[in-house]
Amino acid sequence: MIKAFIFDYSDVIGGGIIPYLRGMYPDSSEKILNKFINEFDMGTVDYKGMLMEIGKTTSQSVEVIDKNIRDISKKFHNDDRLLDLILDLRNKGYKTSLLSNAGPGLLDINFPKDQQIKFFDDSVLSCDVHLTKPDPKIYELAANRIGVDVSECVFIDDSQRNIDGANLVGMKGILYSGYDEFIKIILAMVE
Repeated sequence: MIKAFIFDYSDVIGGGIIPYLRGMYPDSSEKILNKFINEFDMGTVDYKGMLMEIGKTTSQSVEVIDKNIRDISKKFHNDDRLLDLILDLRNKGYKTSLLSNAGPGLLDINFPKDQQIKFFDDSVLSCDVHLTKPDPKIYELAANRIGVDVSECVFIDDSQRNIDGANLVGMKGILYSGYDEFIKIILAMVE
């Protein structure tokens, strides 16, 4: 029986910064992405530290990189249709959670905690728990924190790798490719 829906943020609820970083810094994007995945998302370096690391790789100042990231982030908009659906699920008695690989402070630019609590019973950010998807422990932690078994959770993400990780621990994973297809799948599950 489904008791909870757990959502990724980047490229599901809102925009993701990685494709933009690849475009802005094509010559050093792999080094930058390794920093994101290995240090920033794990919470071992803070936002300013991440800016400094990108600066070393690109020879740009911290101020310029910060401005670029904030300018990119302003282009992102949360999908209000999806947020309305999340509220509907919550109002029907389902637990809802946010589970995202995100570095310290980055998600706050477009989806601050005071907004997150309107939609989610809990938020698990990789930087806070020092785990990243698809590590099985992060899915188990997300389920545990909202008081349900992993087998009672549906996990929604745009990455097949992360869906595979959720499936591995017993969650039902849904690969998100857009709202129109997703709503059909969800409505069939909750009706």
